[in-house]
Amino acid sequence: MPELTSLQGPESYIPYGERRSTAGLPFTTGYVDLQVSGGTATLFAVSFPDATDDSLILNLINTYRPLAVPLLTQWVQQQQYPVLIDLRAPGSQHTQRADYLLQKEGAFTLPVVFLWDNYSAGRAGNYMQVLYSNPAISVSRLSGSGFTAFGKEQGNCFQIDRPVF
Repeated sequence: MPELTSLQGPESYIPYGERRSTAGLPFTTGYVDLQVSGGTATLFAVSFPDATDDSLILNLINTYRPLAVPLLTQWVQQQQYPVLIDLRAPGSQHTQRADYLLQKEGAFTLPVVFLWDNYSAGRAGNYMQVLYSNPAISVSRLSGSGFTAFGKEQGNCFQIDRPVF
């Protein structure tokens, strides 16, 4: 995850306990302190800055989709930490952020924060779209900017834009 040493802005955080996945998976995990609602909160951070790993990660997500509700319910009961998905490359600038709330009535409420940079804006849109792919889970966008990169609005790079004649 990109190294930050202070909580200077809403997208800044302090990483600690960071580790590479022991199962050979293409991401790092750890706990970070992040500014949330005017205060500081500890979040479980998952970082996948390399776009070449997206196919594997999205395949894992799709494989475990039928188990999403019981897995997330157990996660919230055991960990009780919000989740941070960090798509930024090391040393990146112009961080953008979006906050979501995943809910299943009677089962769990899980805050999820996305961080991305100019180069990962399209990927961020794809991962955020995955949040809405399970009809059993209610998703609310709490805050955050649109998918912008280099000062322009970015769409889903896998969505076909049909020309208007």
